Amino acid sequence: MIALKYLAVMLMATGYATASAAPDNISYSGDGKHSMSVMEKIDGTKVLVIDGKETTIAGVDDSSQFGFDSKNRPYFVTMDQNGKYALSVDGKIVASRCDEAPASYDITGKGIASVACVLDDKVTLTIDGKEYGPFFKDSTYYSYPASNMDNTVAVYTVSEKTGESYYLFSNGKTLGKGTGLQAYSLTFYGAGNKKIAYSVTKADGKAMVYLDGKLVPGTFDGMGYAPYASPDGKKVFFSVLKGKTYSLYLNDKEIKKGMKNMNNAYYSSKGKFFFITYETDKGYFISVNGKDYGPYDEDVGYAQYDNEETLWTSIAKKAGKYLVLVNGKEIKP
Repeated sequence: MIALKYLAVMLMATGYATASAAPDNISYSGDGKHSMSVMEKIDGTKVLVIDGKETTIAGVDDSSQFGFDSKNRPYFVTMDQNGKYALSVDGKIVASRCDEAPASYDITGKGIASVACVLDDKVTLTIDGKEYGPFFKDSTYYSYPASNMDNTVAVYTVSEKTGESYYLFSNGKTLGKGTGLQAYSLTFYGAGNKKIAYSVTKADGKAMVYLDGKLVPGTFDGMGYAPYASPDGKKVFFSVLKGKTYSLYLNDKEIKKGMKNMNNAYYSSKGKFFFITYETDKGYFISVNGKDYGPYDEDVGYAQYDNEETLWTSIAKKAGKYLVLVNGKEIKP
C-alpha cells in the first residue's frame, strides 16, 4: 500500500509527461515500502524518480535496468556520454566503464552481491567487493551462477582465453582449475547441500562426471543431461553419450542405455515421480520411476501430476491416434 502512495504521487506530479508513467515502467521493493521509475519530463529529458522524488542521476532512459534487490536496496544501470555503463547499488557504484550493461546476480540472500563487467571482451567478476579475473567473455558473462538449495553459496563458470574453464565459488575457491578441461555443469546435493556433482569435457568432446569428488567410472563420448539433484538432495541423475546412444545414470549406476535421444528427464516437485521421455529404434517411450510405457508415435512430452503426487497423466499418440495416459493406463478419448 505504501508503494501505491508513491505511484499516485508520481502520476500527479507536475512537470512529467504522464504517458511515461505506465505501470510496467515502475519497480517496487519487496517490502512494498519503496518505488522507482524512469519518468519523462515535459521537455523530453528522462529522470530517475525514487519514492516520488526526482533524482539528479544522469544516463537513464526507458531501457535502463533498475529495481530493488532482495535486501530492498535500490539499484540501477546508467550509461555515460561515451557509451560506457555503470551499476549502482544503494547509492554506491559497484561497476563502471563497462562496454555492456553489467550483469548482476542476487541469489544468496545478500542482495546484489556479484557483478560481471565486460571491458574489451574480457569479464571481471566482483563478488562481495572482491574482484576476480579478467576472464574470457563468451562463457563467463552469459553463465548464470548456480547456488545450493539454501542459497548460502554461489558458484560461477569462468573461462580462460586458452579455452580452459572451471568453477569459481563465491568464497573465492576454485574447482577444476589448471586441468585444461571445460566446465560443463555443477549441482549441489546431499545432506546440507555440501556435496557437489559436476561434469567436465575434454577438447575432443569426451566427458567426465564427478560425484562428491569421485570420478564416475566409464568412457563417455559426450554429455547429455548435466548432473541434476533430486528434490530431497539424495540422488543425482545425468545422461552421457556412449558411441551413438545415450545412457542414463542415477548416482554412479547406469539405469538405462541404448537411447537414440533422451528428450526430457525431471522429478516432480516432491520427488515422488521421476520422469524420462526418450526414443529408441522402436519408437518413443515415457518412463516413470523406472517403468517404461510405449512405444508411441511421437515424443510424449511433459507429464502432469496432482498435488499429492499420487496420479500422473500425459498425452501420447499411438497408431496415429491420440490417447491419455493415467498412471500408465491407456485411455482412448
